[in-house]
Amino acid sequence: MLKQGGTSGHCRITNLTITYADGGEPSVETVATPAIEPNGGEVEAGSKILVNCDTEGASIVYKWSDGEEVNTGENIVEIDAQAGSLCVWATKDGMNNSAVVTADFTIKGDTPVPPTPSTNGQWILVKDASELVAGMHFIIVNQEAKKAVKTEANQNNRKAVDITLNEGLNVAEISSDVMIFELGGSENAWTIATINYLGDSGNGYIGNTNKSKNYCFVGVDIADAPAKISIAKDTYDANIKFTTTKTSRNILKYNPNTNGDPLFACYSSGQKTVHIYKFVETAPERPVLAEDENDGDKIVITGAEGTTIHWRTVEGVATAPAKAASDLAGWNRNDNTETPHVLSLSKDAHDLKGKTIEYMAVSASGLQSDKGMFAVADDGVVTGIEGFEAEAVEAEVEWFNLQGVRIANPESGLYIRRQGNKISKVVVR
Repeated sequence: MLKQGGTSGHCRITNLTITYADGGEPSVETVATPAIEPNGGEVEAGSKILVNCDTEGASIVYKWSDGEEVNTGENIVEIDAQAGSLCVWATKDGMNNSAVVTADFTIKGDTPVPPTPSTNGQWILVKDASELVAGMHFIIVNQEAKKAVKTEANQNNRKAVDITLNEGLNVAEISSDVMIFELGGSENAWTIATINYLGDSGNGYIGNTNKSKNYCFVGVDIADAPAKISIAKDTYDANIKFTTTKTSRNILKYNPNTNGDPLFACYSSGQKTVHIYKFVETAPERPVLAEDENDGDKIVITGAEGTTIHWRTVEGVATAPAKAASDLAGWNRNDNTETPHVLSLSKDAHDLKGKTIEYMAVSASGLQSDKGMFAVADDGVVTGIEGFEAEAVEAEVEWFNLQGVRIANPESGLYIRRQGNKISKVVVR
């Protein structure tokens, strides 16, 4: 209501300009930054994480790793703990959003720490679900495309890498880019954990918890990790179906993705099947025997990396190879923990002169190589024979060159002659 000339009346204002005395702009307050308690670290399964914002009427918003945003509508909330990165901020109408805060959590006993996988063996196609055993190492493959799950870090799904299948549809060797998994749990509740994932979050269980996206995460909570695995009889297709109730997109498949990079992710239907290839370790190669070029007192025995050299002195014919690590009574284990596959023996310090020595390599799982044997004469001369079999009483004569290589028909020169447990150097003319 305005008055003009003493008369009251109405006047329409079409434009209004407000000028602040200090020439500034109206300030807009910012919502207080939420506090997370505890602020990351290892927590008990089933525990709660308290998030508090001091701004009255604010709404806390959070999400786990690559999961969906949850707007709580409250400024004080408790969130169910899970493994992953918790991202939190707060909002309020008429105010700027708060700063974003994050905290990384792990669940006690929830992060698998599998052993380093052996590389001495090959990857064999799993043809029946009865072959699935907890602790088994395996890779996931699409045979048709000759692709395997890649170890490269990726947030939402797993990339693919090329592999080579041999005539028996097995994989003799894989590159370091191939993701290796370890099977845990038991039938109808298997868990699949990564061993060599390159993501910042480290190794963890795989699965999908996103109800609207075809994802496959690394680091899902153990409650969402169990899966049922079946193997088709004729095609050996593996049906890996996660039993989580959070999404129906829970079957691991291969997607050729003609519009982009091929990938492995979880789907409710469609896409290409996958196959499981388990690692079957083979016994390590027999170690190589040599005398130290710089020290005539030393004998060096070198095996494959990942093995440990064992040795012992023997009387007479050497025994057959033991079958497991528990059968190593009486053997000396290489005590060099930095390079256990390389053993240096001293003829004098180890009292080897006038004796015969057996040696072999033993893998981390206990598989043993063929044995080698050498003799050290009283004068310190070594006669090396790389391998042997248990001899019959009336053993045939065998010939070796000075490098321990078996010779069928020795010509003139110096050779090693062995018959049974008798070893000698002989000059053939």
